[in-house]
Amino acid sequence: MIGAGTMHQLFAAPAHEAGTAPAATQAPPDPYTEAGLATMARKARYRLDEGLVFAWLFGTKYGQVDTGLRPLLNIESGAISRIENTSDGYAVTTWERTFYTALEDQTLLREWRNPYTGEVAPIRRGPSGPSTVHFLRDGTRVTPTELGGASLKAHTTTRLLRVDGDHVWLTNDSEAVVTRPFSNTAPFQVTEWSILHAHLSELLDPRTQIVEAEVNLQEVTSWPAWMNMGERPGAVTSRGVGRKVIRFESMPKKWRHLLAEHHPDIARRPELAVQAQSAPFGQ
Repeated sequence: MIGAGTMHQLFAAPAHEAGTAPAATQAPPDPYTEAGLATMARKARYRLDEGLVFAWLFGTKYGQVDTGLRPLLNIESGAISRIENTSDGYAVTTWERTFYTALEDQTLLREWRNPYTGEVAPIRRGPSGPSTVHFLRDGTRVTPTELGGASLKAHTTTRLLRVDGDHVWLTNDSEAVVTRPFSNTAPFQVTEWSILHAHLSELLDPRTQIVEAEVNLQEVTSWPAWMNMGERPGAVTSRGVGRKVIRFESMPKKWRHLLAEHHPDIARRPELAVQAQSAPFGQ
């Protein structure tokens, strides 16, 4: 997770129209209709049936002051999601784990030197979630009002960007404001723009319920509390690339190694991630 539930936001989709997987005899979805886009978005980001999906993101965080950007650190992020059909749509429960790594050699950072203040800050980044988002039959995303004990206000919009041959791109734009509990600091704000790419033939094939997809992310957030930036003006800008994959074994080897070091039970049994106790908001 880059920001406040980034992976959850990246793979947020409109609800599948029927709330269940379509039968193989149904006509392929039309991406230019609201119902067709909802079905394709769910299939591209999650799956049409029930079960687990996995997603990863690799990127870089930059400090932004005025128009100047300064590289800060890299991220290795992964998410494990469980999709369940409900009586009025479906639900997605997601657990995320982000590791911060050095710019030079991508080794795990346990402390970080702030290039603006010179202060060395310990990194105590833990998991995010699990948190659950519900989707209704009409495509409405029911945004949670709480994230790890903090209050959350968020809005997400998914649109069809382009279809070119067998390629389709979907955009996902989201804004979120997280108010930290028991804190007099300003709310943590997140603005994200992501583009998801998948193959049109796979999305239209009624015989498949899940496909792999690629994502590109751009994001702007407030300074995270752990960076101790105080009232210094500026923000954190991030960019990253990633994939949604079908199998846990297809997640990046680097992230799986870090996961096994810090969460060996989940590395052995990924389904345990979405059953864990929700972690407090740590940004």
